[in-house]
Amino acid sequence: CIQTIQMRGSNHFIMTYVICCLVYLSIFVLLVFSTPTFFDDKKGNKNGVKCILFYDKQYEVREKVIYITKCATMYKKICQPVSTIQLQNAYVNECKTNYIESCHTSYSVVKEMSCKNYQKEYCDQISSTQHQQNCVIAYEKKCNSYDGKCILKPKHKCSTIPVPIIVKNCNNFPKKYCHTPNKSIPKTICRHIPTQNCGKILKNIPRKVEKKICSKVPSTNCSKVPRTKTFTVPVIVPRKVCEKVGEKKSKKY
Repeated sequence: CIQTIQMRGSNHFIMTYVICCLVYLSIFVLLVFSTPTFFDDKKGNKNGVKCILFYDKQYEVREKVIYITKCATMYKKICQPVSTIQLQNAYVNECKTNYIESCHTSYSVVKEMSCKNYQKEYCDQISSTQHQQNCVIAYEKKCNSYDGKCILKPKHKCSTIPVPIIVKNCNNFPKKYCHTPNKSIPKTICRHIPTQNCGKILKNIPRKVEKKICSKVPSTNCSKVPRTKTFTVPVIVPRKVCEKVGEKKSKKY
């Protein structure tokens, strides 16, 4: 039994084989002690009692917990994404490129000599005399003959005096003037400018559509469930039958 327990190692087998060993041990004890044993109880009793020891086999009801495997099948829904291509009508913004001519005027600068004849005035200064009138205010005293009062009356007195002046004397002389001015010459430059005209057009467009394909996959779930098991175990119970020496009837204790 001990070797079997060591080989198995699990709790379930340990309990089973322990019970097995106990049963074998009980049978062994029953076989050995099934014969009644006689002994004299005279030493412990003054009257002297003779006893016979019997071994009775009885059964006891016992319980033990065992674990059974219980399984249940369950279905789990598993889905996988699948991509498909479908054509769908949709308005698409489409553009066309047109070219428009755009022109502008550009000026190029050219240097060209230009000459012209003109009269140039040369002047110098000369001294001359100019007569100017010089006037001053003089006061005359006039008196009245009847009362003898006098008053001063202003009176202008002018005279011509020579005044030296500087006179400008100019003469014209012919002269030619030439110069090279910057002359702007206009030139038209044109170029084509791209422009886009956009609008919505109905088209069939392939689009990727995601779908799910689902299926039920069975799965088995098992678990250990405790159960109480009832069993009987043989038990050897000693029984002593005694009688006094000299008496025919036995007295049980």
